[in-house]
Parts: sequence; C-alpha cells; structure tokens
Amino acid sequence: MQASDLLFASTAPGEKPFSYLLVNLLLIDIRSSCPTLLEKLNTAEYEKTAATLTSAYDVVSAFVWFLVRSLDDDEVSFAVNPDLLLNLRASISEMVSVTMEYLRDRWDASVAGAMGLHPDARVGKAETSMGSRLTLAWDSAKDVAGDDPLVLAAVRTVAIWLREDENDVLRNEGSGLLDMFMDLYRQSPSGKLDFRSSVLVALEGIMATPTGSETFLTNDGWKTLVDDILIILQHTTRESDETESSRGIDVVRILLPLVEAETSGMREDWMNTITAVAAWDTPDAEQRPLVQEFQVAVLQLCSSLLANAGPGMRRRYIHSTTAILGIASHLRRNIDGNGPLREPLDDVLVTLDSLR
Repeated sequence: MQASDLLFASTAPGEKPFSYLLVNLLLIDIRSSCPTLLEKLNTAEYEKTAATLTSAYDVVSAFVWFLVRSLDDDEVSFAVNPDLLLNLRASISEMVSVTMEYLRDRWDASVAGAMGLHPDARVGKAETSMGSRLTLAWDSAKDVAGDDPLVLAAVRTVAIWLREDENDVLRNEGSGLLDMFMDLYRQSPSGKLDFRSSVLVALEGIMATPTGSETFLTNDGWKTLVDDILIILQHTTRESDETESSRGIDVVRILLPLVEAETSGMREDWMNTITAVAAWDTPDAEQRPLVQEFQVAVLQLCSSLLANAGPGMRRRYIHSTTAILGIASHLRRNIDGNGPLREPLDDVLVTLDSLR
C-alpha cells in the first residue's frame, strides 16, 4: 500500500505523479521506435533497442494491470487526477495501435510474406523450428518472430489493453492479427516462448465484436483451442496440473459464448468435440478443485453444444451423449456435495439426461 501511494500519488497540489510521467515517457519511446524497428532487424542496433522496448512494454502492461486492479479492489489506492488518466488512455490506445501495425508487419515478414504479396515476389527460404519458410529480404536473419521476447512483451501489452479497454475500433484492428495469434498459440508448446495465456487474454477483448468472432473462426480458432483443451483433459487424467487447468478454463470461457450465440444449429466440426470428450478416460482419484473446475467446464461446453444442436444432429451423437453423461456422473461422486461445482455439474446432468 505504501509503495503504491509513493508511485501513484502526487507529491504536491497540481504536480503530476511519478508514475504518470514514467509511463508517458515509455509510451512516447514505444510510439517513436516502432515505425523504424523493422528496418533494424538485421543490424547490431536491434538487440539493444529490442531489449529496451521489451522492458518498456513490461512496465506498461504492469501499469495497466495495476490500474485495472485498483478499479476492482477498494483496498488498492490510485490517487491520480482523472484528466491525467484520460490522457493516458488516449496515449496507450495510440501506442497499442502502433504496436499492432508493427506486429502485423513483423509477422508478415517472418512467416506469411506481406499481406497481398504474390508468393513469387518473396525472396527465399529460411530454415526455422517450424520448417522451411518463404521470407522477405527484411526478415530477421537468425530468429523467427515467435522466438523474439519483444514480440511476446508487445503481444502481452496489446492483449491486456484490448481486454480491458472497451474500444471496438481497436478490437476490430486486433482481429486483423488473429492469424498471427492462432499461429503463435499452436507453436507455443514446442517453441522457446509461450504465447498462449497472452493470446487468450487478447481473445477475450477481440471476441466481444462480431468481426472478431468471425475472423477467429476463419483462422481455425475453434480447432486450435479445442485441441488444446483435449490435450489438457488427457493430461489431467495423469497429473493434477492446476496451471494447465487454469488455461483450459480460460479457453472454455472463450468458446462458450460462440456456442450460445449460434442460432442456426451447431456446426459439424464443432460437434467433433463431443466425440473426443466422450472417449475421455475419467480419473478415479479425487483431484484438486481447479482441475475439477476445468473438467466441469468442458462438460458444460459439451452440454451447450448438444442443447443447441438440431434434433437430427443430436440423434447422431446419442451414444456420445450417453458416454458424457456417464463421465459427469463419475465426476459428481468425487466432488464436494456443498462445493461451488455441484450446482453446474447437476445442471449438466439434467441437460444431458433430457437430450437422450
């Protein structure tokens, strides 16, 4: 509490607090550096500049996190003039927009080639951990974008702002990065850096817009996230891993609104989730509460898929429905009868039983 007061409170009437001055300076540094950063990729200067900007992004994202926490928690004090906060909001939004432009160009150079550029115009191939890639001449000679700490720090900062600032213009702009986000998500398990948590945070904001949801599905977002929760589901059979389970809960939180918003029946590829979950080998031992919460969340997703499917489609999945009902009944025996998971799990059981 004393540290936050020292950092965020003004020391004299009319004086701007240190935190405001620092963050404002970092925002100016980022905005002025991003437009020329790409041309420095293969120079000796890039490493030093990238390290400085990575630290700047980390400080800004920590500041935004503290700002959000102060609004939600009465015990956290944040005595900054509202006019200064409005100025910071505008500056951060501008910085996020500039950063997204850089990320778009950086990713196109590293993996996709420039948007709209014919493949014949690309220069050559680069051997990466993900295989042989066609690149442009101004791509990095030694690293792909997914291995660059600067890219991770930038994505993390963009993600938290897209989620917390209800700005549809920025969120629609962020939807233009969904191909990059999905690629980074898929590469994370085998890559040097893990982008999955940051991508999920970004999706919470982007998916709040119709454009974001449509672009997410266009870029194979459903399969990418479902594949992840199925891997986590199998992993929790062998090990009670709360970190993986926490990410799985976040994934389900993103997918459920898509299912509930679908009014014309479930898509066939979405229903493959039902078959995969029905084949899950349920653990016999009682597990940690967060792991159980994830498992119940997956069953809620399956229940919602089946409830929103047409009668004909439900009949085709009757055996899988029965299997999932058995899984839910098995989990119920290992869940605290007075705990918070009992009610949602009972709802799943009632729903699935009524659909058979």
